[in-house]
Amino acid sequence: SVAFAQARKSAAAQATLLARTMQVDQHARLRLETSVRKDMAEGSATQQELDCVRAAKLDFVLDVYARAILATLSSEDITRAIAFYASKEGQGFLKHSIAQELRTPEAAAPELTVAEQASLTKFLSTSVGKKILAGSVLETVESRTSIARGLLALTTKCQALSP
Repeated sequence: SVAFAQARKSAAAQATLLARTMQVDQHARLRLETSVRKDMAEGSATQQELDCVRAAKLDFVLDVYARAILATLSSEDITRAIAFYASKEGQGFLKHSIAQELRTPEAAAPELTVAEQASLTKFLSTSVGKKILAGSVLETVESRTSIARGLLALTTKCQALSP
């Protein structure tokens, strides 16, 4: 029915909004940039490759996560997760997470503020917080494989542009 189709479209839009709010595309870009910078230091990548990676659209990452979100989270869960990740504390947690992921072993781990820690603890006590952060429901073999395939295609394209 039309109502079902509209509800499905709305749910898909909400799932995409959550993926965007979680900055999954930006996290993927930063991981890829870090990899290319490492390759540049080793002489196996160029500035042109890094510029290509920086300029590339990573909509496929948003799409993969949106599909995983839609398949695993209820509409209520998605709304709760958007509220957390869109909050000041949720954004602080995202910055902290990416800094943690990209830091070198000898670098000190960045700390969450008291408010960020309290908000994160509260979110982790919810079913959706447990699913996303503790259960890693969005990190499926299928999603990791799809993203890896897309990043490989992008890297190959960027390497081809390099002299």
